[in-house]
Amino acid sequence: HHDPRSGLVAIGSGGENQLVTVLRRANSGGFCSPASAVIRNTPNAVFTMKPNGDVRVLSFTDDGSRLLVALRNGDLLSIDCHSWAVQEQPGLNTGGIFAMAVHGDLCVTGGTAGDIAIRQISSDHEIIRWHAHDQRITDLVLSPDGSRIYSTSHDGVISIWDTSGTQLHSLRGHSGPIMQLELSRDGNTLASGGQDGRIMIWDAVTGDIQREMDAHEDHVTDLVFTDDCTTLLSSG
Repeated sequence: HHDPRSGLVAIGSGGENQLVTVLRRANSGGFCSPASAVIRNTPNAVFTMKPNGDVRVLSFTDDGSRLLVALRNGDLLSIDCHSWAVQEQPGLNTGGIFAMAVHGDLCVTGGTAGDIAIRQISSDHEIIRWHAHDQRITDLVLSPDGSRIYSTSHDGVISIWDTSGTQLHSLRGHSGPIMQLELSRDGNTLASGGQDGRIMIWDAVTGDIQREMDAHEDHVTDLVFTDDCTTLLSSG
């Protein structure tokens, strides 16, 4: 995960090499030569730690002051990006955290049990939790103003919620588990990518389907809208 303000890049791993590493990008832009894609002048890590579980999701807060690290064991780490002090919040999601989104002082997590929890980052206080899906939550995104939460799961359903846990819409169209969600910067268009290789485009406000396509032979691994909201990039 990259914080463009500070130039910090956070990388997490699991398995036998459980590690959180934070690097600082050079002013020139990246770590690779644009022509050869060969790594050049790789900076030294400004922070490393070995967590007590596999890293599932990393996200900087909006102001870049903290790095949040969600672990497969259900713990959430909150790391101060100035002092590098680590605050551990254990057992937030039974069975593990598999999705996380951050907006302002709020952190939204989803896990194996299908629950969504909203916490205030500054106070480490859980504001609300509700059962959202019957199977593991695979992805979460927030609207630009933080008023709506988009969640999806192995159950093949996309749900749109307000921050009180009220379901606004339930979207169905994929033939199996949904792996990725992406919301356009203007908050008007939602894209979903499934294990079936299909990508579906939805009206993010009404939940109406706008387009569907067979994009990949295998499951969709990532989706990204361009900043002007006119193009969707996908990998599979």
